[in-house]
Amino acid sequence: MTPKKVSTARGSYNSAEIILENPEFRLKKMFHQKELQVLHKMKKASTGQIKKDLEEEIYRKVVVWDEMNPKSPYYFDFHGLTKRGAVRYTKRIMASMRCNNVSEARIETGRGNHSVDKRPRIKPHLMAIFNQEWRKCSIETEEYHDGILMLRIH
Repeated sequence: MTPKKVSTARGSYNSAEIILENPEFRLKKMFHQKELQVLHKMKKASTGQIKKDLEEEIYRKVVVWDEMNPKSPYYFDFHGLTKRGAVRYTKRIMASMRCNNVSEARIETGRGNHSVDKRPRIKPHLMAIFNQEWRKCSIETEEYHDGILMLRIH
Protein backbone atom coordinates (compact mmCIF):
# COMPACT_ATOMS: atom_id res chain seq x y z
CA MET A 1 0.00 0.00 0.00
CA THR A 2 1.34 3.44 -0.96
CA PRO A 3 1.61 6.19 1.67
CA LYS A 4 -1.05 8.88 1.46
CA LYS A 5 0.10 12.11 -0.27
CA VAL A 6 -0.54 15.16 1.89
CA SER A 7 -0.37 18.78 0.68
CA THR A 8 0.39 21.59 3.08
CA ALA A 9 1.37 25.24 2.90
CA ARG A 10 4.97 24.02 3.07
CA GLY A 11 4.57 21.63 0.12
CA SER A 12 3.61 18.00 -0.43
CA TYR A 13 4.97 15.00 1.38
CA ASN A 14 4.16 11.38 2.00
CA SER A 15 2.53 10.81 5.37
CA ALA A 16 5.24 8.23 6.11
CA GLU A 17 8.00 10.83 5.80
CA ILE A 18 9.19 13.34 8.33
CA ILE A 19 8.64 16.88 7.12
CA LEU A 20 11.94 18.65 6.64
CA GLU A 21 11.25 22.16 7.87
CA ASN A 22 13.28 25.19 6.95
CA PRO A 23 16.02 26.33 9.38
CA GLU A 24 13.93 29.22 10.75
CA PHE A 25 11.09 26.84 11.62
CA ARG A 26 13.48 24.36 13.25
CA LEU A 27 14.95 27.14 15.39
CA LYS A 28 11.47 28.29 16.49
CA LYS A 29 10.48 24.71 17.30
CA MET A 30 13.68 24.12 19.29
CA PHE A 31 13.01 27.28 21.33
CA HIS A 32 9.40 26.14 21.90
CA GLN A 33 10.57 22.71 23.10
CA LYS A 34 13.15 24.26 25.45
CA GLU A 35 10.45 26.50 26.96
CA LEU A 36 8.26 23.45 27.57
CA GLN A 37 11.15 21.55 29.17
CA VAL A 38 11.76 24.42 31.60
CA LEU A 39 8.07 24.58 32.49
CA HIS A 40 7.96 20.81 33.09
CA LYS A 41 10.99 21.00 35.41
CA MET A 42 9.38 23.84 37.34
CA LYS A 43 6.09 21.91 37.52
CA LYS A 44 7.85 18.82 38.82
CA ALA A 45 9.42 20.86 41.63
CA SER A 46 6.14 22.63 42.51
CA THR A 47 3.01 21.84 44.47
CA GLY A 48 -0.53 23.12 44.83
CA GLN A 49 -1.74 26.07 42.79
CA ILE A 50 1.68 26.80 41.30
CA LYS A 51 1.80 23.29 39.84
CA LYS A 52 -1.71 23.75 38.37
CA ASP A 53 -0.75 27.13 36.93
CA LEU A 54 2.35 25.67 35.28
CA GLU A 55 0.31 22.83 33.76
CA GLU A 56 -2.09 25.44 32.37
CA GLU A 57 0.83 27.40 30.92
CA ILE A 58 2.19 24.24 29.25
CA TYR A 59 -1.24 23.54 27.75
CA ARG A 60 -1.59 27.14 26.52
CA LYS A 61 1.87 27.14 24.91
CA VAL A 62 1.20 23.90 23.01
CA VAL A 63 -2.20 25.09 21.74
CA VAL A 64 -0.80 28.46 20.67
CA TRP A 65 2.12 26.71 18.94
CA ASP A 66 -0.30 24.57 16.92
CA GLU A 67 -2.43 27.59 15.99
CA MET A 68 0.58 29.64 14.86
CA ASN A 69 2.51 26.79 13.15
CA PRO A 70 0.06 24.39 11.50
CA LYS A 71 1.62 21.57 9.48
CA SER A 72 -1.71 21.06 7.74
CA PRO A 73 -5.41 21.51 8.57
CA TYR A 74 -6.49 19.35 11.49
CA TYR A 75 -2.95 18.24 12.32
CA PHE A 76 -1.95 18.81 15.95
CA ASP A 77 1.40 18.42 17.69
CA PHE A 78 0.96 17.21 21.29
CA HIS A 79 4.67 17.14 22.17
CA GLY A 80 5.13 18.59 25.63
CA LEU A 81 1.56 18.12 26.86
CA THR A 82 0.71 16.35 30.07
CA LYS A 83 -1.77 13.45 29.95
CA ARG A 84 -4.50 15.68 31.36
CA GLY A 85 -3.67 18.40 28.83
CA ALA A 86 -3.74 15.88 25.98
CA VAL A 87 -7.24 14.69 26.94
CA ARG A 88 -8.45 18.29 27.27
CA TYR A 89 -6.95 19.27 23.89
CA THR A 90 -8.42 16.19 22.19
CA LYS A 91 -11.89 17.16 23.44
CA ARG A 92 -11.34 20.69 22.13
CA ILE A 93 -10.28 19.32 18.73
CA MET A 94 -13.33 17.04 18.61
CA ALA A 95 -15.63 19.99 19.32
CA SER A 96 -13.99 21.94 16.49
CA MET A 97 -14.29 18.96 14.16
CA ARG A 98 -18.02 18.66 14.89
CA CYS A 99 -18.59 22.40 14.35
CA ASN A 100 -16.72 22.33 11.05
CA ASN A 101 -18.06 18.97 9.86
CA VAL A 102 -14.58 17.42 9.77
CA SER A 103 -14.38 13.67 10.27
CA GLU A 104 -10.63 13.07 10.60
CA ALA A 105 -7.66 14.70 12.35
CA ARG A 106 -4.05 13.75 12.99
CA ILE A 107 -2.48 14.04 16.43
CA GLU A 108 1.30 13.83 16.67
CA THR A 109 2.12 12.36 20.06
CA GLY A 110 5.54 10.94 19.28
CA ARG A 111 6.91 7.48 19.86
CA GLY A 112 8.17 8.05 23.39
CA ASN A 113 11.78 8.66 22.37
CA HIS A 114 12.07 11.48 24.92
CA SER A 115 10.39 9.58 27.75
CA VAL A 116 12.52 8.28 30.61
CA ASP A 117 12.06 4.63 29.58
CA LYS A 118 11.57 5.37 25.84
CA ARG A 119 7.87 4.39 26.04
CA PRO A 120 5.10 6.74 24.90
CA ARG A 121 2.78 8.05 27.59
CA ILE A 122 0.20 10.19 25.81
CA LYS A 123 -0.52 7.89 22.86
CA PRO A 124 -1.74 4.85 24.86
CA HIS A 125 -3.53 7.14 27.33
CA LEU A 126 -5.57 8.81 24.59
CA MET A 127 -6.31 5.50 22.89
CA ALA A 128 -7.54 3.96 26.13
CA ILE A 129 -9.76 6.88 27.08
CA PHE A 130 -11.32 7.69 23.74
CA ASN A 131 -11.65 4.15 22.37
CA GLN A 132 -13.20 2.76 25.56
CA GLU A 133 -15.21 5.63 27.03
CA TRP A 134 -16.32 7.53 23.94
CA ARG A 135 -18.65 5.91 21.43
CA LYS A 136 -18.69 8.70 18.84
CA CYS A 137 -15.00 8.61 17.93
CA SER A 138 -12.03 6.33 17.49
CA ILE A 139 -8.29 6.85 17.81
CA GLU A 140 -5.76 4.55 16.21
CA THR A 141 -2.13 4.70 15.16
CA GLU A 142 -1.56 6.06 11.67
CA GLU A 143 -0.61 3.31 9.28
CA TYR A 144 2.68 4.86 8.15
CA HIS A 145 3.88 6.65 11.30
CA ASP A 146 3.46 5.13 14.76
CA GLY A 147 4.00 8.51 16.46
CA ILE A 148 0.83 9.93 14.91
CA LEU A 149 -2.72 9.08 15.88
CA MET A 150 -5.75 9.26 13.60
CA LEU A 151 -8.78 10.72 15.36
CA ARG A 152 -12.04 9.90 13.60
CA ILE A 153 -15.47 11.23 14.49
CA HIS A 154 -18.33 8.81 13.75
